Amino acid sequence: PELCFSDQNIRSLTTKAGDVEHSKGKYLVRNLKPGTSCVINITDDQSRKMQIIVLSKEEAKQAWLFENSDRKEFYMSKSGMYLKGDKVQLFGTDNHFTVIASKTSSAIGGLKDKAGKASLFRQYEVNLEEQKPSITLSPQTPLNGSSWLSTSVTQVTEKNQLNQQFLAKAFELTNTSTIRSAEIIYFSDIKPRFWVNGLKVEQNVLTGQLGRLDLSGYLKKGGNFLMVTFPTEEGKKAFAASISVIYQNFDKVNFYSDSTWLIAERYVRPKMQDYPRVFKTPQILKERVLTNSKSFGVNNYQLVINNYNASKLKDAVIAVDYYGDKASLYNKGFLRADNFNNGNPWRISLNRIDFTEKQPLNVSIYPLSSDKRVYFDNPPSISDNENGLIKHVKIIPYYKTEFQLLPIKK
Repeated sequence: PELCFSDQNIRSLTTKAGDVEHSKGKYLVRNLKPGTSCVINITDDQSRKMQIIVLSKEEAKQAWLFENSDRKEFYMSKSGMYLKGDKVQLFGTDNHFTVIASKTSSAIGGLKDKAGKASLFRQYEVNLEEQKPSITLSPQTPLNGSSWLSTSVTQVTEKNQLNQQFLAKAFELTNTSTIRSAEIIYFSDIKPRFWVNGLKVEQNVLTGQLGRLDLSGYLKKGGNFLMVTFPTEEGKKAFAASISVIYQNFDKVNFYSDSTWLIAERYVRPKMQDYPRVFKTPQILKERVLTNSKSFGVNNYQLVINNYNASKLKDAVIAVDYYGDKASLYNKGFLRADNFNNGNPWRISLNRIDFTEKQPLNVSIYPLSSDKRVYFDNPPSISDNENGLIKHVKIIPYYKTEFQLLPIKK
């Protein structure tokens, strides 16, 4: 940098960090090397002395100016800083903190000045224990978490050949918001028929592959009753399902086929009031892995945070880089964060999503179809966006520490 001063009212101007030229009523300062040691000393015509410190661009970005006891105090640090009463708070992604303070500012208690007496600044350093949280990312198929329930008999005989298998699930929808949408995704070896709250679901039903039915018009707030009927067949025929309900406030609840679903073998369909008296626990069969399973317009992932110690960190931020249109994050069934893809990683603060240790988080990625008009600075391929996938995910720890400011000696 190059600086020019009028010599009016200036008796002398000197610096060791550059060259000074005095001519034509001006002081011209050249070849400065910015930094905390780049000091311009000025004495005015009344013998008053002042110093101008020329910082580098990077140092200027790290500068903090605080109001403390009706006076301004100057500090520099790569980390975030703020004052809270008579304490200085430091936070950042590095577990090593360095703070540089002008000697006219309050000293920091409990830390040794490493700059030396000759410097115009004090320098403090502190190291915190390094934390290494990590993320386990698991893609979720539509039936992840669902048990495979037996819907067949060991042998078909004259006594049971006209009977049917009735699989039932009673559940409550207790959210105060109204229902926005509801669906059941299922797989069945035997062609099923679905009944919800006494009404038959008149939609196309698939066998031997993943199917989906819209239950939005069938479910209600409060108690609900689902019944699935199957003709009697012998062998090891199975059924698995996942019921998903999204409310108007975008909270979500899922019900998976498991041992709470009950089964009955009858000639006629049991009435709702017969539940659970005439039913029994179904046999749970070995879990199946479905190949080429459909996503039905959304790809789901489970995130598990490992080695996260909240007591030793200010926060941690999950950075999700993904292809697609938009994304949603659910914690315990509540929508805690969402994002429209703009090409930059989606950043999620754990402090803001009511996170508790060992609690899995669920992320849904929605594909972006080629006919949607969304502008990207660096557009990905159309096929990537239409798939709606997570490219990369990481967790960034934020450290924190605080120190007492010592009173300025007068």
